[in-house]
Amino acid sequence: MGIFEANEIETGDRFLIDNRLNPSDLIFVVYSLGDRLKKISLTQTSPSAKCLGSLFGVVNNKLHIDGWSTKLGCQEIKGTRFLILSRDNARTYFFIFNAYKKLVISSDEFAGIKSPGKTRLILDQDRLIVDVKEADVYYNDQKIVGHHVFSILEGASFLTPHYLLEKRPSQWKITVFSDDFTFEPNHVLLQQRKSEFPKDFPDYRRSPRLNLEVPTDKFKLQGSSKHQEKKGNSLLKMIMPPLMMIGMTGVTTLLSGRDALMMLGMGGASLLTTTFTLSQFFTEKKANKLSAIEEKKMICTTSLRLLGKSQDLTSGRRKCLPFSYQVLKN
Repeated sequence: MGIFEANEIETGDRFLIDNRLNPSDLIFVVYSLGDRLKKISLTQTSPSAKCLGSLFGVVNNKLHIDGWSTKLGCQEIKGTRFLILSRDNARTYFFIFNAYKKLVISSDEFAGIKSPGKTRLILDQDRLIVDVKEADVYYNDQKIVGHHVFSILEGASFLTPHYLLEKRPSQWKITVFSDDFTFEPNHVLLQQRKSEFPKDFPDYRRSPRLNLEVPTDKFKLQGSSKHQEKKGNSLLKMIMPPLMMIGMTGVTTLLSGRDALMMLGMGGASLLTTTFTLSQFFTEKKANKLSAIEEKKMICTTSLRLLGKSQDLTSGRRKCLPFSYQVLKN
């Protein structure tokens, strides 16, 4: 029973593949052998993928990585190790064994499942004992080395360069990558795949209906106050009173002919007042000019922000309305 072959009994078995993928649709499964195991699945409907900075694609039923044709099995490309599998080098078996006895998977003569490689794996009741003596060995996608003891949990997976072992609810599942495997009938009993779901369980489950709602967010459009000069701030209105005082002082001095010093002092004070008035006018004019420039910048920024918010709301409405009020096409 090949892992890439279709089967009438749907089990949702896990080969470190998305359960939504149909095994019969698979072409290649590629594992990136780093500190953590990463998987790339290539199917007939999606024969290419970009992952880990590399481009994976199927051309003429051959796998290409960044344009380079690759072979099956463990390969090293640009300093990265990959395990490349297809229906040509991967076969899956389901089995059970006596839970009161130990099952050994190794190249030893006493092993219940004889496999190539130097790694020894022992299934002992609810424990998984492993002695790693080769590279690229993973438990639950995490690279391991040396001697380890793990608790056996449903869904656990153990990957070596030669096989993938998985714990299913009522069976063990092993996918081998070569023909150099022997199952000793005194230790293991090979079985057909058992369904992990009820008999009438649907192949496809529709997600709950999502009722999209039209956005109700609101924002306030507030026009910025126009820059205006203060009343009475025109140059003529500001200097007219001091000039009139200077003029009246001069006329009074000429007509009266007396108190010239007092009149001269009043004229000087009026001239000084005129000077300060002119200085204040030009200072305020410069400040008002800078304020107007800043106000224009603020208006531009505010307009862009409001425009973006308006476009977001419009886009949300356009997305929701066709969903809620669908139009049937002839």
